[in-house]
Amino acid sequence: MARVTIIIDAELCNGCGDCVEYCPNGGLAMQDGKAIVLDPERCGECYYCESICPTSAIRVVQNRD
Repeated sequence: MARVTIIIDAELCNGCGDCVEYCPNGGLAMQDGKAIVLDPERCGECYYCESICPTSAIRVVQNRD
């Protein structure tokens, strides 16, 4: 089970692709001009996607056990 949940607000996503480009583990992808979570298990909890997003469309939330 993933340690975090990546939430992408499609309405805020402008489709720039920065999050996909900067994700070191390939956990994100583009689909229909928007960012999507390709594989949450790949998340290395670096928060690059959240910090690089110019529209604050991405949130990385710690899962509770």
